[in-house]
Amino acid sequence: MVEQFPQFRSAGNTVKTFTRQVRDPQNLDWTDVTLALPVAKDILKTQPGLGRGRSNNLRVTNRAFTVEQDLVSQCRSFVCDTRD
Repeated sequence: MVEQFPQFRSAGNTVKTFTRQVRDPQNLDWTDVTLALPVAKDILKTQPGLGRGRSNNLRVTNRAFTVEQDLVSQCRSFVCDTRD
């Protein structure tokens, strides 16, 4: 995916190599793989209420659902605003 979209490496965006644990469906076990992943912009790290992990994802999603907030539209808007 990173290779298909040059935007991941342009306009100040960077890609770094990380080792992450993923599920191997053939062996039905966890394995470590090396991945090239886009690095989040520093501004994203300072957004209130955002954090790491599944529990954070569930909390943010549930909060958005409760107030009928469109997270996809908000994310697209954030990405477009930070490109300028």
